[in-house]
Amino acid sequence: MTRRLFVNRDGGARQPRRPGATELGGSTDRSMGRLTIILVGALVLAALGGALYLAYGNFPTPSTPVEKMLPDARFPK
Repeated sequence: MTRRLFVNRDGGARQPRRPGATELGGSTDRSMGRLTIILVGALVLAALGGALYLAYGNFPTPSTPVEKMLPDARFPK
């Protein structure tokens, strides 16, 4: 068992692979990991930007007054 998956070094001479055997320190596709990190980072930045927009955005308030007549029957005495 080699630890090349966990540390960035070779670990000595390679042993011949047996058919159907998996090796812990095999070559991994690092581009998929980078893509995942970039997508998660973009998602976090988008969520942070949306939260900041909602927190500090200057939203227009309705300028027309609202008047409603409530019947007295709705409020028992």
